[in-house]
Amino acid sequence: MKHQKSGRRLGALLLSAVMALSAGAVWQGFRAKAAGGEAPALSIETGPAVKGADGRFSFPELVLRVPDGAQVKSVTVQFSSAVASADNISLPPSGGFVQLAGSKSGNVAINASGKSAQEWTQYLRDNLRVTLAGSEMKRLRLIASYSEATDIYDYNAETGHYYQVVRSGNNWKAAMADADQRKYLGMQGYLVTITTQEENDFVASLIPNINTWMGGSCDPAYTKDPDSGNANPGRWYWVSGPEGIADSGKPLLFWEGVCNTSTPNDPANSRNGCWLNWIETSRGWPVNGPDHGGAPGIAGAEPYLSSYRENGSLGWNDLSDTQTMVYVVEYGGMPGDKVESDDCAKEEVNLDPSGKALSTSASDITVGEEPKVVSKANGSPVEAVVYTYYRRADDASWQPVTAPEHVGEYRVVSAKDGYQGDSDTFQVLPKDISVAPAPAADGTYTKVYDGTNGYGGDISLSGLPEGADVQLRCTATFNSKDVATADTLTLTGLSLTGDDAGDYTLTGLADGKIEVPGSITPRPLAVAPTFAVSESWAGVPLPHDYGHTAVEYDPDGSWGSMLGEGDALADTLGEPAYSCRAGKVELDRQAPLAGSYTLAVTFPDATELARQNYEITCATLPLLIKERHPPTVRPQGEQQGPLVPNAVTEGAGGTVHAVVADAVVERVRPSGSLSRLEVLGLLMDRYQVDSALPDGALTYSAATIFKGGAAADAVDLTRPGSYLLSVTATDSLGDTTTIFLTYTLVEEPVEPTPTPPDGGEGDPSGGEPNAPETPTPPPSGGQATVESDSDSGHQNPIITGDGAIAPSDSGLLLAGASLAALSLGGVALFGGRKGRRYKR
Repeated sequence: MKHQKSGRRLGALLLSAVMALSAGAVWQGFRAKAAGGEAPALSIETGPAVKGADGRFSFPELVLRVPDGAQVKSVTVQFSSAVASADNISLPPSGGFVQLAGSKSGNVAINASGKSAQEWTQYLRDNLRVTLAGSEMKRLRLIASYSEATDIYDYNAETGHYYQVVRSGNNWKAAMADADQRKYLGMQGYLVTITTQEENDFVASLIPNINTWMGGSCDPAYTKDPDSGNANPGRWYWVSGPEGIADSGKPLLFWEGVCNTSTPNDPANSRNGCWLNWIETSRGWPVNGPDHGGAPGIAGAEPYLSSYRENGSLGWNDLSDTQTMVYVVEYGGMPGDKVESDDCAKEEVNLDPSGKALSTSASDITVGEEPKVVSKANGSPVEAVVYTYYRRADDASWQPVTAPEHVGEYRVVSAKDGYQGDSDTFQVLPKDISVAPAPAADGTYTKVYDGTNGYGGDISLSGLPEGADVQLRCTATFNSKDVATADTLTLTGLSLTGDDAGDYTLTGLADGKIEVPGSITPRPLAVAPTFAVSESWAGVPLPHDYGHTAVEYDPDGSWGSMLGEGDALADTLGEPAYSCRAGKVELDRQAPLAGSYTLAVTFPDATELARQNYEITCATLPLLIKERHPPTVRPQGEQQGPLVPNAVTEGAGGTVHAVVADAVVERVRPSGSLSRLEVLGLLMDRYQVDSALPDGALTYSAATIFKGGAAADAVDLTRPGSYLLSVTATDSLGDTTTIFLTYTLVEEPVEPTPTPPDGGEGDPSGGEPNAPETPTPPPSGGQATVESDSDSGHQNPIITGDGAIAPSDSGLLLAGASLAALSLGGVALFGGRKGRRYKR
């Protein structure tokens, strides 16, 4: 509303309206001044104003410039502030330069066609003269246009509005309707509203000594207040222009009081802070009372506002609609004004008879540009001027700022010692930024195939200064989800976010979207074969089925699935083919041979689309089939390795069986014997037996005792003689080791001499028996016999192919052997070393 704003220039008004529009609806005439810091293509500059001996100002250095091929068709020179009747602009027609009919002393328009910029320049230098009647500064405005002038529009630098005098005359209602139908430069016309003393003086200078209609009323048909037409108290509203919709879309109440009062401009009667200018006479106004016909609906009522002169005074008066008067149409400040280019260039200068008044003008700039402010005195530049900046706040107040940095309306105030200061308003416009190509070398926004056409990466912005807090929010989608056909990324729902987002305008939109190059790269897909075991033993069946699985990977710093959304491994790759080989030998899972195998998987049926979307690699899985080894035997407590088996044979199902022979000679004892359980304890105490399998589990058979080739129940410790003691250890796969110990009792200790493998006779002269023969295991599935002992002539026991001894009490439970072991000093049943369990 004008009554709340003062000192607004045209640029501020127009660009304020522009800021309410979409980013693309920018007034090109003003954008040309700000974009890239370039000067407009069309310009007019007054240069220094020179006051001649006749008191008139001329402009000997005035210059009009046009681009090549362009032609200026009109120049208008007008006062943009209130002037006195003696203030005058002289620009007489001559040589094809024609003055527009309707030109007046304070606003002269010249039309001409086919004139060059040099001819226009020379004409204006030779003919333009300005007279100032008093000592006060006046604002002068020059406008060069590519179009002919067809009417006179007066510009007020204080309000930033245009004014058009309609001299044909109308009653108030017809004037209201006609003003509403008029437009200028895309701005809505309305019956003039005068809200400050400065605006009153300016309008009065346009129509000196003429009464004119104004856009105020107390008629309920216009005020939307059913009681506004009552005589006392009366309520008057502004019903046109920005003030006509200032109160939540309703007219603005500006006066409420008693009619026929002698003090109509009493501030107590003002409403909404409005300026009042009722004419002051002895009768007082308004007089919408019984002596003037009563309420507005009655003939003779006076519910319409006019600017009125009476007895030399100018003020407001209430009149009836029966009057016909000149009226003024005002343009500017209406919501929805879409400012159009007027294809013109403008120059403003303050003319001051003393030459000490600054004329300060500021050009609109974009964010990031330095302020463009120039101060002149009568058209001559003035140096060392101090500038102070203010920014328009949300409450319409001006707040001081160090410099204009962000989008908004600003005022610059100039000051210099010895000079009258000046001010101007200007806009900081948003800086254009755009979507930049991707930082990648090829400028393409890329993602790894994920089964969707979405894109969740960052989008770069071009033209954004370093440190600006601005991000782009949008939805980005590829034109295809597949690698082979994706080549475009479309951005929709675009908006700028961040603290500085309001300082920038995103360009390059077409139908609300932006398209940039995009591509999708194949997704790594590693497939590994799976199997229930990674190692086993020769001859042990492997009944499990082969399988495969996708192995996860890390494409961008976070673990994700190997497969794209909606893709299944089987559907993507098809049926698998497996191979498990050691060299050229394929694994027989029912009877595997020992060796190092490699399990591999391939997908011969994978589709071409799958091969495009995925970078497929197939891992392998090692499978070790180990040789079977029987349990190992080593003497307890001795620093030597395991005893070397005397024989190793292979049995059914891949089992292996070993025979280990050893001998010991001891002195007879005064008394005692060893039962078979005690013999078991003796053997377990003497030997450490270890399984070759990871579980370490061993099962022991019952001990056997043979003397002279015949089974015995006990060892007689009191008489010399030779015994053959044995026990068999079996691992969890059925592999066995049988220990044969030749146990010899003598009167005096002698070193035992093992019997040769082919047997031998005892020494008849020595009186001592020969050491027992080492039993030889038979071939797999067969039997072996051992020669008779020398002292008895009996045969040694028969040994079967799996290492068992026959005859023997193989059914004897190990639980029974445990009792014998305890009786021999606590030898543990499942281990050959005291204090340890053998089965582990």
